[in-house]
Amino acid sequence: MCGPSCVHGVCLSVDPVPVLDHAQALQKKAHRVQDLEVENQQLRGRLDEYNNEFAEVKNQGMTRSLLSELDIS
Repeated sequence: MCGPSCVHGVCLSVDPVPVLDHAQALQKKAHRVQDLEVENQQLRGRLDEYNNEFAEVKNQGMTRSLLSELDIS
């Protein structure tokens, strides 16, 4: 049974402050996790862009090497 308990006509209740403090701390951690998930997603997108750009630059370098070997450039 939850709620106040009565002893000799005096009702006692449990202090909710520790539980509320703990809930608030958990809420802050959950918000931080959400922020990190968004940041992680953004960084993964940026990394994909860099990898694609690197592949293009690498291909351009290979093309230049082939052209210089053929003496077409």
